[in-house]
Amino acid sequence: MQSTTNSTFDLTDKELAAARILVETCLSNMGGKRPLDLDADPYTWVSIEDLTSKGYSKHEASGLFGSLSVKGFVSGDPKDSAVTTEGYRWLDTVWDEVNDTANFLSDSWVERADIIEQYDGSNEVWAREIGAEMADQGLTFNLNHAKAWIGRERLLIERNGAGR
Repeated sequence: MQSTTNSTFDLTDKELAAARILVETCLSNMGGKRPLDLDADPYTWVSIEDLTSKGYSKHEASGLFGSLSVKGFVSGDPKDSAVTTEGYRWLDTVWDEVNDTANFLSDSWVERADIIEQYDGSNEVWAREIGAEMADQGLTFNLNHAKAWIGRERLLIERNGAGR
């Protein structure tokens, strides 16, 4: 089942994945569990390093920051930015499905990087396979986030080799 919940900010697959990483960084720094927790303690400062530490190149991170800034999800200079209040509040509305997808992928599928490397299908076809497995477990699913994760995983394998 495809989600259309990222229409408010009209984020691409990659932007949605990056937005989640940035908000997770904010939550980690202030001890929150979900984006609306930032209302009580607005520790929303982020930087390019928050994305490069998760496997993005400086070039990719810079491009993502630029597009998230144009779309109003982050504000400021890429080295000294903040997630906007509107950005994290919107992300809270899709947090459960994006978070379920991300947690499932990192917990279950990261061990299958060799399968992803060998898989000939498109990221969308592969993501739908993940969605079917998640549905069997009663989890919500975000196709866009899954496609972005698979694309990034393939890129990391290409850069670092299957053994990472």
